[in-house]
Amino acid sequence: MVDFCEEAKEVTDLFRISGEFNYLIKIQTATIEEIAAFQDSLVKLGPSKSHICMKNILENGVLL
Repeated sequence: MVDFCEEAKEVTDLFRISGEFNYLIKIQTATIEEIAAFQDSLVKLGPSKSHICMKNILENGVLL
């Protein structure tokens, strides 16, 4: 996973988490099609689940 994320230009952050899945991958793309292509590339690593952030409301304790 780490090697995959280091090579993927869309990945901005990688977190090790607890729960149903082991990792949280933060990506940034310009289009929905780029998100779909990234998800397609994840298939070889196993099952995944996606969530899309619509708006950042609070960052580093600062209300945006």
